[in-house]
Amino acid sequence: MPTGGGKLKLYRIALRNISRNRRRSILSGTAIVVATLSIVFMFSLVYGMMGDMRDNIFHYITGHIRIRNSEYAKYENLNPLHLRIKNYQAIIDKIKEDNNVLAVSPRIRFFASIYRNDKDYKGIGLAVNFNLEKDFEDFKNNLIKGVLPKPGRREILVSSGLAEEMGITTGDKITMLSKSMYMGMSGMTFKISGIVKFNVESFNKSFFYMPIDTAQRFLKMDNSVTEILVLLKCLTGLKESTAGIRKLLKGIGQPLEVAPWTSFGTWYSIIN
Repeated sequence: MPTGGGKLKLYRIALRNISRNRRRSILSGTAIVVATLSIVFMFSLVYGMMGDMRDNIFHYITGHIRIRNSEYAKYENLNPLHLRIKNYQAIIDKIKEDNNVLAVSPRIRFFASIYRNDKDYKGIGLAVNFNLEKDFEDFKNNLIKGVLPKPGRREILVSSGLAEEMGITTGDKITMLSKSMYMGMSGMTFKISGIVKFNVESFNKSFFYMPIDTAQRFLKMDNSVTEILVLLKCLTGLKESTAGIRKLLKGIGQPLEVAPWTSFGTWYSIIN
């Protein structure tokens, strides 16, 4: 092990080697600095992108906690509207008893065939309470034309990509067919009230949005939704809030699944 004098000698040798060829030393030092800065920049960029992706997944798809009928996930690809959450407002009132809950979003997801000028288009519908969505998809700030649909009216908001594909704009009307909760076909004509464009490009292709009460009439779902998303004030309390909400809903008389985002294998693996 070098003594204090030995360390000083090594220091002098290092300085002498550096000064022996200043150009080479400067080039070597510059290369090290550039490489270090590049690595730091890349890690910062990746972590920033992952943070944005995580926020998008929370706000658009899963929430921090998602409540569904316990059988819904098993048949999700079949659009099982009958596997629903009944009397959803009472469920929301219960959820809000947890002090860590920031916001809730009741939703109905469904598929539809859209008819316009003798052509058939495929769309993915999301029925929401637009007043509750400011903490989730924030439609108002992503609106590029028109206005948000009004509750109870046959109005829809169309994503920019779908509007372009169909050649429609605000004020136009379309006819839509979808499977109802009772497995029959249901049809209705809607007016385009607005066009929306999100930062997530995949949500600008096939999606359309309507008031939740309008969708309940269209799909014959009474006072039901297919899912409720929950955002928390503090994500570190995820485990406790999940357990707390399960306890709050235990006596509700419905087979509900209260799942934290960490249990959604695909999304969890992408984020982590």
